Amino acid sequence: MAVSISNLTAGTGSGTSGTTASISPTANKLVLVTVQNNKGATPTPTTPTVTGCSMTWVQIATVQMSADRRLTLFRGMSASPASGALTIDFAGNSQDDIFWTVDQAVGVVITGTNGADA
Repeated sequence: MAVSISNLTAGTGSGTSGTTASISPTANKLVLVTVQNNKGATPTPTTPTVTGCSMTWVQIATVQMSADRRLTLFRGMSASPASGALTIDFAGNSQDDIFWTVDQAVGVVITGTNGADA
């Protein structure tokens, strides 16, 4: 089976957290969350965490792209995910800009904890 990717939602925000539109992840499908955040007034943007949809979100990588910009990628996979919004949290540290995309991959290996083998 070929791998295919579909977008579940994308959005923007600012502040200490962002909330996506409601999504409906499919059981045993890899879900990827990409977050870019900017903290222009004070450098060193915070590394976020992601929660929601009864899934465990694992940070794959985070890169500080410049003094004020960070890009972080998360993965999640569950046999019984719930529908709902995801919360992208910055532990009380306000961000000037937050951009996110949530994508679902079909046709990937489904073994490994939270999509680790995908």
